[in-house]
Amino acid sequence: MLRKTSYILAVIFIQLVINNSVSAKTLNAGIVIDKELPYALYGTWRVESERIETNNPYLFKADSIDIWNFSKQNGYVTLSNPQNNASSTIHVNEVKNNIATFSRQKNEDKYIEKEVCHIKLDDDTFYGTDTLVFESYNAGQLILVNSVEYKIIGKKIKGSKLNNLFAK
Repeated sequence: MLRKTSYILAVIFIQLVINNSVSAKTLNAGIVIDKELPYALYGTWRVESERIETNNPYLFKADSIDIWNFSKQNGYVTLSNPQNNASSTIHVNEVKNNIATFSRQKNEDKYIEKEVCHIKLDDDTFYGTDTLVFESYNAGQLILVNSVEYKIIGKKIKGSKLNNLFAK
């Protein structure tokens, strides 16, 4: 009986180890990574974007101001913009001290949309770049690539500032 109980406990332990390993995020051709954004990055930010480089200046704005909200729920990090109701789960690629790289990708039949952000967090401000690439397909063949890189600066929005922003 003791031998059977030990065997059952070993099987349960192995199953728990396997289940916990599988629940980690798998990115980039099967490499399992589990990175955390700096805690100070979570919350709401006013983000100014200035176009640095593009192959299609007619498609991408020269500059813009957006609201970004970083949140985490059930192990997933979400970046949303309450101004346009956009929301996407992001993959945290790398974090070193207060420098983070995160990305997202949306695959559709006729296009793939990719975005990669590199930012450095400095107290209530972050600086960095945001690169977007749109690949258009027809019958499975790549027919067009449009890309843009923005310089971004984010300023943390706190308490009453957020209420004032949406009261107008």
